[in-house]
Amino acid sequence: AVCHEVAAYETVPETEDPNHARADLTENGADWITFASSSAVDNFHALKLKVKGHKIKCASIGPVTSARLISLGYKVHAEAHTHTIPGLIQAMISWETTSL
Repeated sequence: AVCHEVAAYETVPETEDPNHARADLTENGADWITFASSSAVDNFHALKLKVKGHKIKCASIGPVTSARLISLGYKVHAEAHTHTIPGLIQAMISWETTSL
């Protein structure tokens, strides 16, 4: 057999911030940050944002992404059981309703 490697997609970090989302996150925080891939975790971590005084929760799409978050020192508050965006949302809703 002959095998060919084909890249289905490539994730690259955003280099511009026209909406000033980084400053907004740093100044105002967020309730949740969602991660749908390990590369998203790496790209977020590389930003080295200092979010002062905010208790931001992390949600992960699955165990590989969660493992990457944990390896970089983040706490995973919610992990999707079904590794889809709707599953990610459901995990966050479940965390919120059980943590009241």
